[in-house]
Amino acid sequence: MRAPTKEFDFRLMRRGLKQHNLDRAQINADDKCALGSVAVDVFMCASNAGATFQEALLAVYLTGVENGSAAAREAN
Repeated sequence: MRAPTKEFDFRLMRRGLKQHNLDRAQINADDKCALGSVAVDVFMCASNAGATFQEALLAVYLTGVENGSAAAREAN
């Protein structure tokens, strides 16, 4: 038996609700470049401050989550 290629919440299916695909976003090339620049800046600052590699990656992740939630609030 093969494992499913995409996770699906069967509880939503039973209720007749659709998933909202919040795990991805469509962004243009300029925004991708800006996000990459922010990620590199955060990683560089964390590394220069003496953070470990894992801590620097966590800083990049948390910055992305913060910016994503701010953009979602702004869109709504």
